Amino acid sequence: MLNARGAGNLQSAASRRTFYEYRAIQLPVCLTTRRVSYLCLPEWIDPPWKPLEPNSSSLMQTLIDLAFQLPVLMETFDKTRISMQLNTSDIENSQQILNEIKNNTLGIENAIEAWDSKIHRGDEKSTLFIENSPGSLESLKDETPVPYATTYTFPSFEIAAALMYSEMVKIFLYQLIIDLATCARGCSIVGSDTFPDINIEEYTTKATESADKICQSANYFLETHKRMIGRMVFLNPFAAAKSLLNGLNKTRTGDPGKDAVLKMKTEYCEAVNSRCKAEGLPVWHGMRLSADSFSRHRITTSKVYF
Repeated sequence: MLNARGAGNLQSAASRRTFYEYRAIQLPVCLTTRRVSYLCLPEWIDPPWKPLEPNSSSLMQTLIDLAFQLPVLMETFDKTRISMQLNTSDIENSQQILNEIKNNTLGIENAIEAWDSKIHRGDEKSTLFIENSPGSLESLKDETPVPYATTYTFPSFEIAAALMYSEMVKIFLYQLIIDLATCARGCSIVGSDTFPDINIEEYTTKATESADKICQSANYFLETHKRMIGRMVFLNPFAAAKSLLNGLNKTRTGDPGKDAVLKMKTEYCEAVNSRCKAEGLPVWHGMRLSADSFSRHRITTSKVYF
């Protein structure tokens, strides 16, 4: 319905509020399906009335402006990857396309880092993730694994919600960078040195750190006094974190200590997931984080389990 009306025709405050709320809902769908939506188009990211709309400058919406560039790159990468498999004679041209995607993806990474710096007001030492001990989740059984020494609270709900979406977007972004490097090196005509500026292990660590931050924030969002909307905001970021940690747990690191911690993290995620289901919250069965996804993007409810 929004698409049919056109961005320029959203003149009322109510229609614009609906638009911005819908963007927050649709972003995770575009990321996990890896498909472009009309919301990714420039006229929807920068509508003509944007400078006059207060919601457009919120922490969440300025982040979403950046994040909606990702599905475009994901879809282009997926098509290029398939083309490389079907037409091995044109690898050199495909490599150039992969390089363009990589540069654009790194540009989004830099923009998100600038967004982070802005909300920290340029002070890298300031923290919006406020540590809180012990690292347990209220209302869970005593035997629930607790892999985190601390949990997080936040200065405000607005900041908390924006940071959760930021960490979710980073998980998808880092995975795309990993996929790009893996694909380029796997079929490179020049060998494994393609994309020398991409350290896959480093980006895996960064993605894991984002997932950990989301998991450590579960207590804040699932507190009993939180309204339903406050809980719903957490579900998509948590689904991305859970899918990443489950995938890493399946592939293993080869280090017994690290693998034991990963297993504990996935068990913690399952405990959080069970609590969400018990409270009637809709939860993702698994998010598709990459072209070679280890999970399927399905949603379950408290009444229907898959």
